Amino acid sequence: MKSYAVFQAFRYLFLAATTAVLAGLSVDGDRLPIVFTISEALLFILVFPYSLRHVRLEFSGLQRAWLGEHVRYGSKASIGNLFLEINTKTDILVLGLFAPSWIVGIYSLPATLVEAFNQIAIVFRTNVNPLLTARLYRDGHEQLGALIKSGTGLSYKLLIPIGLLAVAAFPPALALFSLRGDFGPGLVPFR
Repeated sequence: MKSYAVFQAFRYLFLAATTAVLAGLSVDGDRLPIVFTISEALLFILVFPYSLRHVRLEFSGLQRAWLGEHVRYGSKASIGNLFLEINTKTDILVLGLFAPSWIVGIYSLPATLVEAFNQIAIVFRTNVNPLLTARLYRDGHEQLGALIKSGTGLSYKLLIPIGLLAVAAFPPALALFSLRGDFGPGLVPFR
């Protein structure tokens, strides 16, 4: 679970770094979707060797039977993940229907940053869920409730300062990359 969380964090770091590099190279805006391809390729290069250490591809009779199960499960899970991703982009899709593309672009940058910020909570949840399940089975509901309360307080103590820091860092980051004129109005939806 820790590795999964780390690799998820790398996805957003690669997105941000690739965007910064392409912006620094003054790449035409029409070509910016390449950010996703480059970021995912970098993530693949990072994850593939790690996966080879932990996964052995052997096709014995038993594993062939499980292969079908995995394909069935994966096809069902992929639909759910597709809807989850669309759900986080619905505001941008709807805005794209009713607003000029430059407004959508201004809104998309802070929306993507907010989505990256939300990944912090997902990383926390991904790492804590197995611990909560073990605690529930070992100590029961009362101990679990106490642990959840303390974890909730800790997450607020971490996330609120990080969120405030992100809002404060947004204008200087735009200035650093000479994007204040283009994306300055994006501070309003980012707050």
